[in-house]
Amino acid sequence: MQKQLYSSVNEAFVSWLKKAREDKGLSLRDVGQLIGRHHSLIGNVENSVRRMDVAEFFVYCEALDIDPNECMEFLKKARSAHKNVK
Repeated sequence: MQKQLYSSVNEAFVSWLKKAREDKGLSLRDVGQLIGRHHSLIGNVENSVRRMDVAEFFVYCEALDIDPNECMEFLKKARSAHKNVK
């Protein structure tokens, strides 16, 4: 089984997080300030160096005023598309 950090679903998750941040016009530093964490944490997540846990994800979405369900729908579609490629 492939390590989760490098899975296609995690890659889709990271791309969704980054796009959501960029769509809001926010820098890594901006998001770090919004969630009360160092900006390098966000950078490490976006670069797949570290994973984001569910609590962090909830705070991230709340701070950016985005619906976490949008991410779940995006991941379902990404997973389905990946399964159809195999």
